[in-house]
Amino acid sequence: MKKALLGIALVGLLSVRASTALADHVCAVTYDPPTSNLGSSGGVSLTLFTGVKCTGSQTGIKRFCSSGATNTGCAAGVTLALNTLLQIYATAADSITSGLSASGQVATCSGGGSGCWSNISFIGN
Repeated sequence: MKKALLGIALVGLLSVRASTALADHVCAVTYDPPTSNLGSSGGVSLTLFTGVKCTGSQTGIKRFCSSGATNTGCAAGVTLALNTLLQIYATAADSITSGLSASGQVATCSGGGSGCWSNISFIGN
């Protein structure tokens, strides 16, 4: 099978640890509007599982945020523009049916949260 690598480089990386999270699968994705605590352009939340189509165990929720975010699930110093958030949303939604896995760079969270990613890549066969 042809291997595909879809990567989304996220800007503004600060306080990033040098480890990459293991690949998981997106089970659900939401775009949260600007009125949320995910920032002035809103944010994207991904629910991850170990298996495709929500099988296996839930491994966490990852959030990607815009400027002014106050959610502790946002990576510290990483703020994304609306077009980048929408690209993450669209690719994550496609990955649910295509079976692509998602992995990210582990980052320090805002306000003492844990489990944040500063970027995301989608990988599949």
